[in-house]
Amino acid sequence: DVAPSRGLGDVYKRQLVEFPEDAVLYVARADVERDMKHDDLALVDLDEAIRLAPDSIDAYLLRGDIYLDQKKKSLAKADFEKAISLGVPPADVHEQMQQCK
Repeated sequence: DVAPSRGLGDVYKRQLVEFPEDAVLYVARADVERDMKHDDLALVDLDEAIRLAPDSIDAYLLRGDIYLDQKKKSLAKADFEKAISLGVPPADVHEQMQQCK
């Protein structure tokens, strides 16, 4: 069911033209891109979200999950550790951290 996701991606694209400094929109669009199996595009948006909002827990968690899927365990671990340092309870990412070994 790709059409609704694509439409949602277009909504975020239009919003980002209007609000190019909104890190939350970049994270939201990255989530849609990941659902559409466009991980490379999602990573670009997550990098931008983190640049705009270095304390964006959601960006680190999503990027960590993508890195984990790509078998980039050290990058994933770094993102999960950053999320923990920003306040995510370690138990919430315990399973992901185990997969980083």
